[in-house]
Amino acid sequence: CSNETMDVGNSSTEKRPIWYVFSGMGSQWYKMGRDLMQLDNFKHSIMKCHIALKPYGIDLFKILMEDDENVFNDTIHSFVGIASIQVALVDLLKLLGVRPDGILGHSV
Repeated sequence: CSNETMDVGNSSTEKRPIWYVFSGMGSQWYKMGRDLMQLDNFKHSIMKCHIALKPYGIDLFKILMEDDENVFNDTIHSFVGIASIQVALVDLLKLLGVRPDGILGHSV
C-alpha cells in the first residue's frame, strides 16, 4: 500500500440538473422494495398508499410482501406496486433534501 496520492481528474463546480425518471409497466420484479421497507420513512409512505388503496379492495402491503413470485402477473398488482414504490422513493428523496429539476416517466 502506497501513501502517494495522484490527481485523477477535475470536477466541475457547476450545479447539474437532477431529473427523476419513472419507469413504466414491465419494470416490476418479485420482492421489489422489500429491502427498502427497513427504512421507516419508506415504509411509512408505503403504508399511506396501502391505506389509500384499501377501500378499493387492494392490499398493497400483501402485494409487496407476499412470497409468491407470480404476484406481479396481475396487471393491477404491477401497477400499484410500481406506483407506490415510486411515491415512496420520491418521499424518501424529499426527506433527504433532493429536489428534482424535472420529471419524466412512462405509462405508470
